[in-house]
Formats: sequence, C-alpha cells, structure tokens
Amino acid sequence: MFISLKEAAARLGIGVTTVYRLAGRGELNFKKIGGRTVVAESELERFIASRPAATIRTR
Repeated sequence: MFISLKEAAARLGIGVTTVYRLAGRGELNFKKIGGRTVVAESELERFIASRPAATIRTR
C-alpha cells in the first residue's frame, strides 16, 4: 500500500518539506503514480527501522 508524502510526514512527526529533502538525498524512496508522489508503507517502515530511536517522534 502507498501513502502520500503528507501522511508519511505525519507518521514521522516531521514536515512535508523534510520528507522531500530525505527523498532527494535518497534516504527515503518514493514513487510517482500519475500526478501523485507516494511512499510504500514498507519503505517507510524500513526508514524508521534504520534511524536511531531518538530521531523519530511518535504521536
């Protein structure tokens, strides 16, 4: 399943601009589907698992 970058940002507790920055640096992989930019939920889980616990805020 895919989620929007806005939803990915909300799950990570960061801004959408930061998600685009991470994607631009290749730290978070995304796909373009039609006119939408999305992230696979599995990719978001991989990204979270790769970060030290202190860098990810939970809501």
